[in-house]
Amino acid sequence: MATKKRWIAILCTFSLILSTILPCFASASEESDDPVKIACLGDSITIGFDLAGTSSAYPAQLQRMLGPEYIVGNFGRNSLTLLKKGDLPCWNSSEYQQSLQFGADIVIIMLGTNDVKPENWWAKDEYISNYLELIDSYRAVNPDVEVYVATSPTVPGNGSWGITDPLVTGELVPLQKEVAALSGAALVDINAVTKPTDGLFNNDNVHPNAKGYELIAKTFCDALPKRTSQYQVLDQKGFSAEASSWQSDDEAPSKAIDGDPNTKWHTPWSPDYPYPHTFTLNLGQSYEYVSRLYYLPRQDTNANGIITKYELYAGDSKDALRLIASGTWAEDHTLKVLTFEPVKAQYLMIKTLDGMSSIAGSTFSSAAEINVAVLLPTDKTALLNAISALETAYASAKNVPLSFEMEDCTADANALCAKEGASQREVDAMVSRIDALVTRSETEPESPMGDADGNGQISLLDLISVKLQILGTGEMNPAQLYVSDMNADGQINIFDLLAIKLSILNGPAAA
Repeated sequence: MATKKRWIAILCTFSLILSTILPCFASASEESDDPVKIACLGDSITIGFDLAGTSSAYPAQLQRMLGPEYIVGNFGRNSLTLLKKGDLPCWNSSEYQQSLQFGADIVIIMLGTNDVKPENWWAKDEYISNYLELIDSYRAVNPDVEVYVATSPTVPGNGSWGITDPLVTGELVPLQKEVAALSGAALVDINAVTKPTDGLFNNDNVHPNAKGYELIAKTFCDALPKRTSQYQVLDQKGFSAEASSWQSDDEAPSKAIDGDPNTKWHTPWSPDYPYPHTFTLNLGQSYEYVSRLYYLPRQDTNANGIITKYELYAGDSKDALRLIASGTWAEDHTLKVLTFEPVKAQYLMIKTLDGMSSIAGSTFSSAAEINVAVLLPTDKTALLNAISALETAYASAKNVPLSFEMEDCTADANALCAKEGASQREVDAMVSRIDALVTRSETEPESPMGDADGNGQISLLDLISVKLQILGTGEMNPAQLYVSDMNADGQINIFDLLAIKLSILNGPAAA
């Protein structure tokens, strides 16, 4: 183990030198760095009733507020109820099933407005039990999912369809708050924030207008946990784009890099061109660690041209692009995030191999927004300081099992230092692991004298270890040397060997 210790010290020094001359970047394949997926289940208030497209609905606005480190899915449908005995139960909807299959890390549920209609509210006594069952269905798919229960928006004036504020605020909202408390879900009080109703609702006094949806989105945004990103999204202002074809100036390639999700690039409607289609992005300059592509499909109610099968090429010259990724994307309007090994590139080309079309036999491609991100450097200063502290604690360790843990941790920490793909999350986790070991070293009791292998008893194995150390073929670490020095003279010799032998023959008291 002494040899192992020497190599650990060498590795630590070498890693420290490397870290000062080479940047370290996060691994593009780590699950912890994947975007957070948010499923929004609801009724017409979620889908965006009476809007020109879903881009003004609260999930789409929430997506823009949170940024590309989140993927927000809109699983709303007109007239849905939470009640199983309602006239359009969410339980039977494809939107609910799709939300379960979405793989959400966070689920936002805003259901109840349609439940208070006269034809549904007769079953209100089952609202809480149905709601708790709904929450459990998401937790069954992902035990770690975070569920947010949203109260229903207030209803100004007389409402419509029998939906009134005395029913929503007076009867429904207390039940929604009770559900949150019983289930342990987070509560987001949309009802309270929509109480100043001026300018927030359309003429039916039930559905928010664009301003109301913006307020709802901001309320959810403020309530959701924020995360630090290992990626820096580039500014589209420095980009230019070209494509193999497009419909018109209103749907030119530049529309996919204008920062406006309501515009789009679209290939010709008629005649349409057979696949493959290409969209080439010029980043304006070469970047060393390009590692993510963001593809936002068109955000209206039409699905024509949503890319479902692709190849991605990259390089510093349009004439020398190489294939770096390929795959498929879901047939929906949610943001697609493609993570790949970092490459040096100024140009990226998406090649569409297949896409969605409402016209049989037609071949389209489209995009509302396309962007890329580069990996950010990882700060290892805290890790290097923690390794130094661990080395100091290891040198004075007197607990043998803990010293073995320290050796393993030091090896892992130095491997992380030398890893070019180390993420900040990995580094921070390792620092916490080291801190915990150092703290334990200050409180753990000493191992019994003579217990060189740290198994809690003095045996023939300990005798052999000490003998090998005396012969010069042993590799004891500092803790093992301490407990093997039976007479405390600062060296391991024949007298320590005899003392351990006596302990084995006569018990620890003879030592």
